[in-house]
Amino acid sequence: MVEAAQPLDRGQFCPHMRSLSNNYESCRFIRKNIRISILDFQFDKTSLQYKIKLIMWLALLFAMVGLVIIVLILTISKMQAVSSTSFYASHHFEGHFLITEGPLLKFDGRLLQKNTNEFITHANKIQRQLNLIYRQSNYGLVYIDTEVTKFRFVPAVPALDVTFILKTRSDLDIDVSNFLSTLRNYVRARGFDGNTIDDKTINLETKHF
Repeated sequence: MVEAAQPLDRGQFCPHMRSLSNNYESCRFIRKNIRISILDFQFDKTSLQYKIKLIMWLALLFAMVGLVIIVLILTISKMQAVSSTSFYASHHFEGHFLITEGPLLKFDGRLLQKNTNEFITHANKIQRQLNLIYRQSNYGLVYIDTEVTKFRFVPAVPALDVTFILKTRSDLDIDVSNFLSTLRNYVRARGFDGNTIDDKTINLETKHF
């Protein structure tokens, strides 16, 4: 006779089941920890990238703000300089002198017509030299600018008669004789940029507009 199979004793079966269950729980715990570690690493990596981008944007923002401030300072300074010059440019003196020798005495009839290229070229050379003389003198802070307004040929000498307007600040007391002496003394000692000016013909007088 065949004996019936004996049922497994629960005491024998449970240890195996318990071992499998423990292994399964261990695997789940390990996988969970690995998943958490990966998420933490990804979060740290994302956080680092975010911080780097934030620092770059802040640096760019500070650079732009600094640039804007510099531009504003330069603009305000320029506006103040122009405004100051415009405010003080109300004292005018009309001057004359005769050029008797030098490159400036070489010209044609177009020089006598204002707004021609020859007039502008001659005028710029004379204005530049007068600016140099006065800005390097003791009256550089008072002097503003000079504008040549007219040329006239004097055939009897022969010479070129130059008429110019000398501009100075209006907030200070101006003695025209100081400017006259400055120009005469310079011309006597150094000439006029390679040209000869008769210093006795130099004169300045107040110009009223």
